[in-house]
Order: sequence, then C-alpha cells, then structure tokens
Amino acid sequence: MFYIHIPVLSQLEVLKAEKQEQDLERLENERREIVEAAKQFALQQEERFSNKIDNLEHKLAAKNDELQEMESVVQQLRHGLKTVQQEKVSEAILLLRAQLVKVWIMQSAGYNTLRGQYIRVVKANYPI
Repeated sequence: MFYIHIPVLSQLEVLKAEKQEQDLERLENERREIVEAAKQFALQQEERFSNKIDNLEHKLAAKNDELQEMESVVQQLRHGLKTVQQEKVSEAILLLRAQLVKVWIMQSAGYNTLRGQYIRVVKANYPI
C-alpha cells in the first residue's frame, strides 16, 4: 500500500483548485471575447442594414420624383394633344365651310345657268 503524505495531498488539492480557477477564468475571458465579437458583428450588421434601408429609401424617393416628372410630361402632352385636336377640328370646319360655299356657289351658278337656258327655251317656244 501507498501512503501519501498529507502535506503532498493538500498541495495536490491546492494545485487542482488553482488549475480549476485558471480554467474558469480562461473560459470566462473567452466567453467575454465571444460576446464582444457577437456584439460587434450585430452592430456591423445593423449598420449595413440601416445603410441599405437608407439607400432604398433614397432610390424610392428618386423613383417617386421621376414618376411625378413623367406624370407632368403626360399632362402636358395631353393638353398639347387637346390643343392640336381643337386646331385640327377648327381647320376641318373651316375647310368644310369653304367647300359648302363653293358647292353652293356652283349650284347657284348652275341653277342660274339652267334657269337662263329654261327661260330662253320657253321664250323661244312661247313668245309673248
């Protein structure tokens, strides 16, 4: 049988306790480092996400401005189209009036010519 001297046994227990304490301290330091790294990573991700949101909001605002400009252009084009249509309708009405006057004049001239011929025929056949 082995007999271990009591002072040696207590030294071993002290060494074990010191070792456990060092291991616990080392593990606690590692845990702190991991927690700090996780915090830093979370902050970086939050900043990236925030930057992406800001970028998307900026793009959305730019697209909204572009859309408003396009709507303004469409309104101007519609107004221009209405103006051109009104001008074309006015021109068409003037042309139709001119043609009607021309037809009326031609009809009147033709009627007068026919009336004159009729009167000559009547006078020639029925002298008064």
